[in-house]
Amino acid sequence: MSIPKPLRLLLAVVYGAYLLLSITAGLFCTVLPMYLILRPFSEAFYLNMSAHFQSSYLTVFPFVLEKLLGIRIRLTGMLPVKEPELVLSNHLSHEWTVMYGLGYRSGVLGLVRTVIKDVIQYVPGFGWGMWVLYWPFVSRDFSKDEAKLKSFAGSYERAKLPVQLWLYPEGTRQTKSKLLSSQQYAKQKGYPVWNHIMLPRHRGFVVTVNALASLVRTILSVTVQYEGWRKAPSVVQLFSTDPTRPHVIHVHVKSYATAALPADDEGKRQWLMDCFAEKDKLLTEFQATGKFPGSVVKTEVSGLVMFLHVVAWGVLTWFFWTAFVRLF
Repeated sequence: MSIPKPLRLLLAVVYGAYLLLSITAGLFCTVLPMYLILRPFSEAFYLNMSAHFQSSYLTVFPFVLEKLLGIRIRLTGMLPVKEPELVLSNHLSHEWTVMYGLGYRSGVLGLVRTVIKDVIQYVPGFGWGMWVLYWPFVSRDFSKDEAKLKSFAGSYERAKLPVQLWLYPEGTRQTKSKLLSSQQYAKQKGYPVWNHIMLPRHRGFVVTVNALASLVRTILSVTVQYEGWRKAPSVVQLFSTDPTRPHVIHVHVKSYATAALPADDEGKRQWLMDCFAEKDKLLTEFQATGKFPGSVVKTEVSGLVMFLHVVAWGVLTWFFWTAFVRLF
């Protein structure tokens, strides 16, 4: 028996409110004090400590999506390992669902980052938390962005932390109109015309690879497709998923050594084009077969461990907001 849509939407509001209230509580009770007190003495120690808090908080996402809403992750190819990696993904929806699911499974959830637009850092709660936790914000001023990314790489290299940085070279979430526009542009410029992938923006990729040269030894190509929704789901659609019906996020992961990349920027651009051409082939095969090739990587996760993190954040959130109401 399916759950009525109004009830699912109400639950989505509850999940969203919990996530927003808890990140605010965590920011002011834990991470911000550490940023102000620990970071001036030891940036490396601060990054190590704050990674534990991020890991605990982000565990709430896979718990809600996978354990409460029943969304399955079907992983083929390989599971990411616990070392510094640059991850290149297609961008159909809010792939942080996949980011956090893979990060939890590979033990780097506290060190998952994404190259993100600088306007996000001003968003109360989530944006402030990302800024304090050293998420790299970029402005598409490539000289400034490269300097920021080099500083980012230096911080994690000195701290000897296996940061997992996600980059979406398509630059924006895919829609029918955006895909059509990309195809028309490709025809005009003589580029390959793909059916499932938009042309990647190579300048941001080249800048990122060059900036992270001292930190990252591996690039992961992640290809994502959704099953059970009419199209790639929005945030609201994700959190209002009907758990009585099957919903699967298919994820294919392939690893490349950065040492194998061409040394020159034009060579890197072509490498990126080849990488995304392969993604389009994978998605074409998925359309025909309903799955990505290769054996499924078994990655069962403990709901009990996740639940304990949820309870801990619930208690912290309750105490913080109770104190806030009493004070103001």
